[in-house]
Amino acid sequence: MNPDEKLFLEKEISHLTCLLSLSSERIEKALLLKNDGCTLPFIARYRKEATRGLDEEELRSIFSSHDSWIKLQERKEAIIELLESKKVLSKTLLKIINSTKTSAELESLYKPYKTKRLTRAEIARKAGLNPLKEFVIKNKHKGSVSEYLSESFPTEAKIWEGVFDIIAEEISLNQVIYQSVLGMYKKYSRIDVEKTKKEDEKNIYSRYCNFSQPLSRVKPYQIMAIFRGEKEKLLNVTFKKPLYLEEPIKYNFIKFDQNHRYAEQLNLVIADSLKRLIIPRVEREIHSNLKEIAESRSMFVFGKNVHYLLLQKPMGSISILGIDPGYRTGSKWALIDSNGDLQKVGVFFHTPPHLKIEEAKMNLSDICSKFHPKLIAIGNGSGSYETAKFVSDWIKETKSKTKFRIISEAGASVYSASENARKEFPNIDVSYRGAVSIARRVQNPLSELIKTPPESLGVGMYQHDLLESMLHSYLDQEVSIAINQVGVNINTSSVTLMRHISGLSLSLAKRIVEYRSQIKSFSNRNQLLEVKGLGKKTFEQCAGFCRIPGGENPFDNTTIHPESYKIAEKLLRDSGSSQNEFKENPEISIEKLSGLHISDWSKKNEFPMILSKDIANSLLQNVSDFRDLLEDPILYSKCLSFEDLHEGMELKGTTSSITDFGIFIDIGIKYSGFSPLPRTTFEDIYKKYPIGSPVDIIISSLDKERKRIQVQFK
Repeated sequence: MNPDEKLFLEKEISHLTCLLSLSSERIEKALLLKNDGCTLPFIARYRKEATRGLDEEELRSIFSSHDSWIKLQERKEAIIELLESKKVLSKTLLKIINSTKTSAELESLYKPYKTKRLTRAEIARKAGLNPLKEFVIKNKHKGSVSEYLSESFPTEAKIWEGVFDIIAEEISLNQVIYQSVLGMYKKYSRIDVEKTKKEDEKNIYSRYCNFSQPLSRVKPYQIMAIFRGEKEKLLNVTFKKPLYLEEPIKYNFIKFDQNHRYAEQLNLVIADSLKRLIIPRVEREIHSNLKEIAESRSMFVFGKNVHYLLLQKPMGSISILGIDPGYRTGSKWALIDSNGDLQKVGVFFHTPPHLKIEEAKMNLSDICSKFHPKLIAIGNGSGSYETAKFVSDWIKETKSKTKFRIISEAGASVYSASENARKEFPNIDVSYRGAVSIARRVQNPLSELIKTPPESLGVGMYQHDLLESMLHSYLDQEVSIAINQVGVNINTSSVTLMRHISGLSLSLAKRIVEYRSQIKSFSNRNQLLEVKGLGKKTFEQCAGFCRIPGGENPFDNTTIHPESYKIAEKLLRDSGSSQNEFKENPEISIEKLSGLHISDWSKKNEFPMILSKDIANSLLQNVSDFRDLLEDPILYSKCLSFEDLHEGMELKGTTSSITDFGIFIDIGIKYSGFSPLPRTTFEDIYKKYPIGSPVDIIISSLDKERKRIQVQFK
């Protein structure tokens, strides 16, 4: 690294340290690992010692901020070059450009200089009024201005208008003044919202019709709602002008008092510059900044929801009957076996307008007697309640031990009509593919949900207002993080799933699947090196996330990386066990290992402490998929309606979505329960109530007219 590169890196790390509140050493190590070709999931799991335990979210913040910082520096250089070419780059302006911290600030700074239209001030300058402007500011002008008469300025009144236009523009271009006004707005301004004359037919924005809040206190989700209403021309948004904006201009730019010959006119010029030039620009920047902050927060919340939605506990290798409820065309059903393969499809006509309920019950009995599904999965769309009631009545009448789950069908129709679905099920109608997806979402949520664009999964907060390309990129990374946390079985995983694994591309994932078909199955991780195009660096990045159940080496079905196998072998030996015993009799091996004090063992053998504990935990848990350790989802045998609910009623529910304004709980009926956010951090909420997790709740209030259910956690 040459001196210039080193200085550039030092400046960047200093910036990121302040921005992210992380130590410079951790940030520098993360960036160096990234530059060395290491992926985010790999660094998070296998380089904890180097980064002192940076997790996926912290690493993503570092890498995202790094990319933004690089782009910002490149844009600064380009703008400085452009301003130099226009001969308007002063030392003060250069200093302010170099101190800008965001792209929005930089572009706002540059905007007045890139305009192509001829301004009123520029017309006056071209007419030779600039010297007169200097005399006026310095209070040295005396007498007539007739010498400045021209075709463009034929009267003295017009000349004075031109002079004051030049002063007004120069005030607006003074960056010290602009930043001062912007700072006062951020500190003292309010956002005021009123309804427009356009009718809000669905009463969506009623809570924002007379909304006023200091800028420092307005919430991101409020901003998203307000700006959506503004875009739909249902809300009018203004920013309250702070007091005394004129003072910094009087004392820092023109420096005049009331004894100045043109004090009265200059006061009017300052007011004009503020109203016509500075304030509109300030308010545009504030609007842009608020939108950027709100969108960033919305994307983060949506990403977290998607992450935990993907990581719900799978029901595993059981046969499932999936039902996609409907009215006019009936409720489509699909039966999948324990491997997720489609066995049979059909339709029930138990809902209006058909109401062939008894016939549907006979069909359901016939399906269950022939195929013995262990569970019935019901989509939560139109007709969901009638379908759950139908299944519930059937269970009661037949005394069946089969239970059912209500499952989100968000995005199922998108998948059903996709090219992948057509290739997978070329011989069945698109309407039945949704039922297959619903069943598979219960069997293995991660494997099925990644077939659907994550932005279609129906969780989160105002994701549809976000830029599609930006959202898709962010969520694709969130999906990759989730998949790498779980790992994949390389003998059964699809290309769609495998392409997200650390170090693998779509083409490499295809080659792995092609090679797998040639050798029938992988028996050890080292065989990955035999795949064309998969070199040592890629193997380092991907191997730890690839699982081989029943393979030659038991470590190949754990989170232990091949580079640490010797440490794992020694750990087992020193506990009185062995690699072979761990494979043949894991319970005995685990019992022996649990008696070893890992901290002391790590110090004695001079192995990294974090690494030693991770290896020990992987052996002690002895699961290839941590989702197996999660709490089982809620299954139902009877169906409740809204009318069955009452205040104080205790229920079990399932977290279905988490937002900045509250948590939505699926309680097995058509309407979700809602709980305001507990008094804790957002991260703690996700850890305590992750998407898909069972929760114990109490109904605190019911709004029968609007069918709203407020709950509290027990």
